[in-house]
Amino acid sequence: VYMRSVMKALVLGGSRFIGLHLVQELVRQGHEVTTFSRGQTPVVLPESVKRLYGDRSDKDQMRSIFGGGDFDLVFETSGNIVEDPYDPEAYKAEMQVWMDCFHGKIKRFIYCSTVGVYARAGLGEITEESPLNRDPGAGSYTRNNVQAEDILMTAYRDHGFPVTIVRPTRVTGADNYRFAIEASYFTRILQGKKVIIPGDGNNKFQGIDVDDLAELFVAAGTTDKGLGEAYNAAGPDGISINDYVATCGRITGMTPQVVRIGADVMAQLEKPLATLAWQESAPCNMDKVKEHLNFVPKYGVVSALERAYEWYKTQDVGEMGFDFSYEEEIAERYG
Repeated sequence: VYMRSVMKALVLGGSRFIGLHLVQELVRQGHEVTTFSRGQTPVVLPESVKRLYGDRSDKDQMRSIFGGGDFDLVFETSGNIVEDPYDPEAYKAEMQVWMDCFHGKIKRFIYCSTVGVYARAGLGEITEESPLNRDPGAGSYTRNNVQAEDILMTAYRDHGFPVTIVRPTRVTGADNYRFAIEASYFTRILQGKKVIIPGDGNNKFQGIDVDDLAELFVAAGTTDKGLGEAYNAAGPDGISINDYVATCGRITGMTPQVVRIGADVMAQLEKPLATLAWQESAPCNMDKVKEHLNFVPKYGVVSALERAYEWYKTQDVGEMGFDFSYEEEIAERYG
């Protein structure tokens, strides 16, 4: 284990949400941090952080930037592999750049994947050895992340490329620019909009606080047990959709105006609603994370939501660009 030494860390991304909190955690633990981004997102980073700018779609530019780099850890938090329709070549060229630039030079390449890579058959507890979703009909986000994991793990097995994969559940917290998540629930409730709960609302799901996730990332990169491994990243508890909405109501001090719509109707809507995932989900086992990384999350779902609301109150909701018109139409039609 090489946990206590100062590491030179490169964060690909680093100016938004997960990457930003990862940068802050690395600095807090005393590591030397460099970020790489296009520089288009205004962000205040700790003074010690060095910044590199470039466009990751320009492979020659990236090779010139990173070819002579001197890093111990590389964190990939902004793969942006959400192409739709699915593109089997989506990440291959980018992976090749990372391998060309970093192979034989770094101690670890830590890739941010998603628990969305798992096949949900059987709905038992998900471990890191559970089968991945290789269904050709799976969504592009799932298929692209499965492909990225396959490429990295093949590079590890065939060439020793030092990869670690982290698979987060729903991430909650300050700086969450994915406004369709907790921020949209706070906004609906505060504005007296109807909140759609799919099915009976008893389906449970897990989340993880963004600061817990940042700490897990650093742990995954700074212990030698993580080499060639994948890790679930979940908080200590789950919550039902009913309790999630009720908790958002308690936090905001308002009573949610709930409309229940059957799962059969939800499955047939002409376009999806920005609601919590309503399909059955399975809990993620965190035993491997505790054993390998000595990591135990600090925040449950409720405390993560409370922390997120403290940030939300400082933001301009108008700039979040919410449009609830389709949702209100569905609520009136089926509610």
